Amino acid sequence: MKRYLFAALLLAGCLSILSCGSKSPAAPTITIPTGNPNGPMINAGITRQTIVLSGTPTSNSACQVVLTTAQATPIAATGVTLVAPGPVYIPLTAGSTGYYSDTGSGWTYQPGQTYTIQVGISGTLYTGSIVLPGNVTIPPFTAPGPIVWSYPGNEDVVTVMEQFSPYTSHTVGPVATSGSVSTASSTYFPSTGSYSIQVNVIKTAIGCFGANAYPSALITGTDQYGGTYTK
Repeated sequence: MKRYLFAALLLAGCLSILSCGSKSPAAPTITIPTGNPNGPMINAGITRQTIVLSGTPTSNSACQVVLTTAQATPIAATGVTLVAPGPVYIPLTAGSTGYYSDTGSGWTYQPGQTYTIQVGISGTLYTGSIVLPGNVTIPPFTAPGPIVWSYPGNEDVVTVMEQFSPYTSHTVGPVATSGSVSTASSTYFPSTGSYSIQVNVIKTAIGCFGANAYPSALITGTDQYGGTYTK
């Protein structure tokens, strides 16, 4: 009887040691934005799209703001303004109830710079800011190098697609660092020919409009750069 009791105690001790030596990893910390669950939902976007045709890049900037209740009912504002570096104050035009926009008149998308959006609703001023990501460089295939961007976001994606059979598509990301896809890479550029390349550098600032706004009120900055390149 004593022999069985000793064996049981020994087994329990071994299990205890094993459990102490193989603790489960701690659960990741999740930060939940604070805010007012009855406050306005502010969904703002500041974007730049650059298309490269025949080696010449052409860029367009835009800012859009959508205002709704938590139940998705559009909200009218007394004023919606984009404050660009300078500072330059640009009133956004109301297209319909709850929707305001501007297509780059009097301001330009500058990665690494702080942009602020101000919204007046029922006598309360909501202010949110973001440092814009981007500044993408795609080197020429005659001098292979990495595709890079100076200011990372939190959801950055590089997509490469062959413009010839079998039209293979490669996607790198989402990542939150500068790109490292070389134009000399045999993985993404396996043979000579034309390739469509698109880089989306995306940064989202959630909860940036303060405690009076809905918790997930946000500003998203997107720098999109792409075109067709020949290897």
